[in-house]
Amino acid sequence: MMSNCCSQIIFLMCLLNVVKIRAQCEVPRAGDQRILTPESIKLTYSDGDTATFQCSVGYKPASLRGSRTITCSGNKWDYSKLKFQCTKKSCRPLPDFANGRYTYSPEGAEGVLFGATATAQCKEGFRLLRYTARRCLDAGWDGREPVCEEVSCDPPSLPNGKRVHGRPPYRFKSTIEFACNPGFKMVGSPSLVCERNGWNSPPPNCTVKSCGALPDFANGRYTYSPEGAKGVLFGATATAQCDEGFRLLQYPVRHCLDAGWDGREPVCEVIKCPPPPEIPNGQPEEPRLYEYDYEQKVTYVCNAGYTLFGDSTVSCSNSGTFEPSPPECIKKSCGALPDFANGRYTYSPEGAEGVLFGATATAQCDEGFRLLQFTARHCLDAGWDGREPVCEAQCEKPSAGHNRVLTPESNKSTYSDGDIATFQCSPGYEPADPEVSTTITCSGNKWDYSSLKLQCTCEKLKVTLSLTAQMLEIEREKLELYRERLAVEKERLQLDRDRLEVEKSSLALCKKAEQKTESHLKPNCTTAGDREGEAGVVQEETGS
Repeated sequence: MMSNCCSQIIFLMCLLNVVKIRAQCEVPRAGDQRILTPESIKLTYSDGDTATFQCSVGYKPASLRGSRTITCSGNKWDYSKLKFQCTKKSCRPLPDFANGRYTYSPEGAEGVLFGATATAQCKEGFRLLRYTARRCLDAGWDGREPVCEEVSCDPPSLPNGKRVHGRPPYRFKSTIEFACNPGFKMVGSPSLVCERNGWNSPPPNCTVKSCGALPDFANGRYTYSPEGAKGVLFGATATAQCDEGFRLLQYPVRHCLDAGWDGREPVCEVIKCPPPPEIPNGQPEEPRLYEYDYEQKVTYVCNAGYTLFGDSTVSCSNSGTFEPSPPECIKKSCGALPDFANGRYTYSPEGAEGVLFGATATAQCDEGFRLLQFTARHCLDAGWDGREPVCEAQCEKPSAGHNRVLTPESNKSTYSDGDIATFQCSPGYEPADPEVSTTITCSGNKWDYSSLKLQCTCEKLKVTLSLTAQMLEIEREKLELYRERLAVEKERLQLDRDRLEVEKSSLALCKKAEQKTESHLKPNCTTAGDREGEAGVVQEETGS
């Protein structure tokens, strides 16, 4: 019964939801020539809604009659009543302009409708300056009327030259005259005349001048830039180069100018080099000279403990300096020493420098070994000096334990392989069996405790413990008596504090009374403390 009720409720809820849903239409199709009016543009269209059309930009109604409205029926538009049609607007033909006319695209009647183009064309003998084309838009033809001017001669150009006579515009029988720039010479007529069909002849050419090749000079020659045939033309550069073994003193460069090469003939002198540079930790094999000839060589050697890195020999070069760069003398490396039996090395200084010339390798034995000989080695010119260290096995000081101690003769700072250590009982203890073994032997770097059979008993310790217990009991009783004495002193101190409080109160009352009465009626305000003080004075006077 309950299940049926639930089913009915769900059915009713679904029915209510269905009723709430209303049929809707999609956005209506307008087409290329028609668009929806602004008030008809919405996000959703329900059953019964209407939509009104108008013409697109550049179009106008084909007829003032015919319905422009459609209605949403259910979820579809009823286009059957839509009779509204649009046609392209016409801009009408443009009038001819001064010295020209228009051609239309597309051709024919379509050439003056919305979207068409009118292109300006000048009459023969004229050229178009501006406003080449106009377009038929919604409001009519755009742009402005074109301008055609009379044809005259386009001004000729002369690379590497300039005009010296005649200014544009160049009309019929106008003349122009040219001249070449410095460094160039003219080929052709320098003057031109504007005729009916243009200039009477082509413009001239300005070709670059040539300075010609320079002769070689004493102990040297020239190289040209740019290379090849252009290296002797106007603007080129001739650079002096001395022969091998000579260097340039002056006039290194000459330039090809309009009048020819500038400058003077270069001067080359024999090359001499100053002494070669000094190097750290090294020097030349031979004593340095004051001056060296071209290609004279110098060979470097390094000091002991250093290795030469680079070219050992340098030569006096064409530049007046020694080349290549001098070598370097770097410390020799002895390399890391291999670990030795039962030990290893530590190096000083640390890091990479620790294996270079002058470094020290110090021997360190492994734990359980001691160094007998050859403690340190040094990195010398020929390598590490000294010999491999020797580490001898040794045992640590033996642990006795179990109430045992070493005998005085067995108590040493070091124990070598084969040494024997003897034990005895600690004070207050005695051997449980005097006949058993009391010794152990150092084997390599470890003690062999398996032979140690000594066991110690604590008979003598009992007497000591008994006496200690009695002494502790006596000290405990002393502590208890001290605590009781402290309690009595604490009570006495509290009584003294209470008495002082009473006396302070009495003294305060007496001071108040003094302020209210005459001096002859002054009350007795002596405190118990004062009275005790007076009694003490009397006793001192009477000697009692």
